[in-house]
Amino acid sequence: MKLTRMTRTAGWLAVAGLLSAALIAPTAASAASVAPEPINEGNPTCGSFNASWTQLKVEPPANGEYTDGTLIVTITNFAQSDAGTPGSFDWASNIGVDAVFVKAGSDKHNLYQYSPEATSDTDLGPQAGTGNGISHISFCYDVETTTTTTETTDTETTDTTTTDTTTTDTTTTETTTTDTQTTETETTETETTETSTTETTPEGSVEAETGTPDVTPPSTDTGSISGPSSPSGSAWQLLLVAMAGLLATVLLLTPAAEARKR
Repeated sequence: MKLTRMTRTAGWLAVAGLLSAALIAPTAASAASVAPEPINEGNPTCGSFNASWTQLKVEPPANGEYTDGTLIVTITNFAQSDAGTPGSFDWASNIGVDAVFVKAGSDKHNLYQYSPEATSDTDLGPQAGTGNGISHISFCYDVETTTTTTETTDTETTDTTTTDTTTTDTTTTETTTTDTQTTETETTETETTETSTTETTPEGSVEAETGTPDVTPPSTDTGSISGPSSPSGSAWQLLLVAMAGLLATVLLLTPAAEARKR
């Protein structure tokens, strides 16, 4: 198959168009995985939002790793606010985080709450407007507690044994003697009464005291929350470049048609 000069020219123009489109294709924008709650007054802490939360405060904010011995947070891509345009940053942690509070001046703060807990997020920042420079960042989390239960058993046993024995022995002898007649009468009466009464009354009782453990509601440790995905601009760019390369290869490998001689 041979291509005419006009066809080859059109092919090269198509290659140039694909490459130009790849260069000007927009990239996908990033955003936090949850919508922020605007806070416009005071200087609240994590405990102000939830009494059970512990706070790791990063001040002044910058890229790096921060820890309080339990929570370890890494901040990346930090950019400070500029002329009212909100700054932003990304973060990741070793355990679940319940909320991130971005403090900006005296107002224009933002609170990002995660349910379930998150271990990373991107593009967090304050509200837009003058005086929205990021002064500090607070990471709020709760610590799981362990409950120990002790069980005690008391046993008491009482044994009582009573034995009553009564024995009665009676012996009577009578003797009568006359001159002419002798009569000997011997009477023996023996009465024996034996009464044996054995009363055994075991009384046993067992009482158990079982401690009642404090119950801690389950943790809603959960994993990372990522925002909704959108088509990647770089993927479109690669696709356009690949199509241009394929078309250029076809044009180079296909010989041109010979011009007809008149």
